[in-house]
Amino acid sequence: MEATVFLIWILISCIQSQRILQIMPTVNYPIRFAYTNRITDWTNPEGLAKSMGVPGYSNHSYNYICFTFWTCGIGNTDTAILWNNPTNYFGTYSSFGSTDTEIRTNFKNRYASAGIKIMVSAFGST
Repeated sequence: MEATVFLIWILISCIQSQRILQIMPTVNYPIRFAYTNRITDWTNPEGLAKSMGVPGYSNHSYNYICFTFWTCGIGNTDTAILWNNPTNYFGTYSSFGSTDTEIRTNFKNRYASAGIKIMVSAFGST
């Protein structure tokens, strides 16, 4: 009980702080949340992009997408592995870029242009 009260006190203190409010992202309502748990199309880079819900390759009506999972013991698993090391799966000669940074930047731009915020689910399991 004491821990809960303490956490609530911390939350209220943070909300009241202008500094915290300035760095908090805006929420895009209504929230239409989707997550990618597994890759369903390994045939080519475009199929991988479709499985990751990348706009232009996947039909979508969501504004938040979450890659699964990051875990304490293993680190990235499932679709989060693709986000972390995209050249291992997309290659270095795909239309998305030739380095991990280029591929992630390309995807981030596509998600942002479509008004989609991206996240990684923490503490899940495969």
